[in-house]
Amino acid sequence: TVTGVTAAVTTTVTGVTAAVTGVAATVVTGVAATIIGTAVMVATVMVASVIATTAVVTAGVITTAVITAGVITAVVTTAVVTTAVVTVLGQSNRRRQRRHKLCECADHSNHHNESRNKWD
Repeated sequence: TVTGVTAAVTTTVTGVTAAVTGVAATVVTGVAATIIGTAVMVATVMVASVIATTAVVTAGVITTAVITAGVITAVVTTAVVTTAVVTVLGQSNRRRQRRHKLCECADHSNHHNESRNKWD
């Protein structure tokens, strides 16, 4: 009987010990898996975030380059148009001055006005 009780207690203690060990192993494994899973998830989100941010920054750089090219084109076009207008106005003024010098009549201002109306 003592042997039977001793065997029963030993078996019970062994069973409880195994159960506690199993629970501890499950908890440790579960916590480790959760930590690893969380780390992987965070790393994945960070990589995705870096990729998205890089794409946005790249798009911003491209947009800035396009805007800069547009501004440069506008400045160059304005300079070319301004030069053309100044050249045309300069030629027109020179023609008027030449006509004015060639005018040799008694009523200079009237002839000049007639000439202007005729040519302009």
